[in-house]
Amino acid sequence: MRPRDLRRLADSQELREGVAQAFVRRRAEPPRDLAIGYVRFKPGTSCLLGLHDATRALEAIGYVKVFLSGDPSECFRKYRAREKGDGWAELLPELRAVFFRFPLDRNVIGLRTVSDAAHLKHVIHDSVPGLSPHEERVRARKSRVGILKYKPERRCVAGVELGTRDRAGESRERRLVAQAYGDDSGARVYRVMRHLWARPARGTDGLCTPRPLGYHAARRILLQEWRDGEPWGTILAAADAVDGCIAAARNLRALHALDPGDLPDAASPEGAIREGRRVLEDLARIGDGPVAGAAVSLARELAQAHGAVRHGLRTIVHGDFHYHQLLMGPDGPTLIDWDEAGVDDPRLDVGNFLAHLHLAELERRVSADEASRFRSRFLADYLADRPPVADLPFFTALQLAKLAMVPFRNLADDWSDASLAILDRAHGVLTAEREVAA
Repeated sequence: MRPRDLRRLADSQELREGVAQAFVRRRAEPPRDLAIGYVRFKPGTSCLLGLHDATRALEAIGYVKVFLSGDPSECFRKYRAREKGDGWAELLPELRAVFFRFPLDRNVIGLRTVSDAAHLKHVIHDSVPGLSPHEERVRARKSRVGILKYKPERRCVAGVELGTRDRAGESRERRLVAQAYGDDSGARVYRVMRHLWARPARGTDGLCTPRPLGYHAARRILLQEWRDGEPWGTILAAADAVDGCIAAARNLRALHALDPGDLPDAASPEGAIREGRRVLEDLARIGDGPVAGAAVSLARELAQAHGAVRHGLRTIVHGDFHYHQLLMGPDGPTLIDWDEAGVDDPRLDVGNFLAHLHLAELERRVSADEASRFRSRFLADYLADRPPVADLPFFTALQLAKLAMVPFRNLADDWSDASLAILDRAHGVLTAEREVAA
């Protein structure tokens, strides 16, 4: 499947009719306005399209998995046997695909739990100290769950408004976040968050994180406190947006200064270098002439530059540090989304933040002058009185390479031009480094 074929599939009447017929066969009401909110494409293997109903407050519908290799009917038979409640699977033979109706998911076994207050209350009772039938009981009928983010087969994040009653009969309202994972990585995330929350300098070192409440291993569900606020990325163009640079720098500096203790390595088993190489290899396979050529060229340049990179420290890293991960709230900024956290090279975090500012400029959400000012202010506050970050252009270019697939995943009409611009920017970052060294 080529990119244009994927776009054609996403826009096709065949897809909409196939999903609608699946609902009809199940005697259920079809979605009114089928929309695609998530795309994952593995060249030569599969394509996954996350679906929601645009007319019902972005209600999750489920997802379609198109099999580019293998037999989809085998997958259908396996997962149809796991149907329960509203979740079911239907084979779409004309598309070589299987439709998974929310909340049935191949990997996220806790999806049904985090999307239903009646099921979630039992996980909360088992996992959160102080919330139990004998202390403060969760009342499912007085509680509400709203899906905040759903990446099929990977994870689902839900915002939960709890109604509780204590032993004295007093009713209370609480808010928390429940996150279901498609693997066991939630246990690592919980461990990192507990380590951060238990540090002696908590509240005075500039790092603010949500408090972890508990982890349910059997359902792979992480529970953490709710924090009010707005992602800094949504206010990049605001007059006081530079405050986000300062807050981001101070949070990251405090994080990298912490003793990692016996925390595990970061999430990616391949490492950022191999992940960047894989993205470039995929672009070389699916892109047109200019994109494929730029991807091959950048992969060669990064490999050469990597040979000269000096060994760095290993500290606690966020793993996906950028402007959307900073929640600007009434009680100050909070660093969220610790799914990729662990122990790794801190330059990956710094480079990723700068790469996302480059991306914001290329997407014209900020001007070139604003992006440059943000990068300079962030680095100035992150470094303070410390020397410059060694080999930073390499790590920035590497993270830009990993972002080069974003336009394609967003099904942008001009994805090829947008990806090429990202690859060219990464090349420019590396070229500027060589010019300075010369």
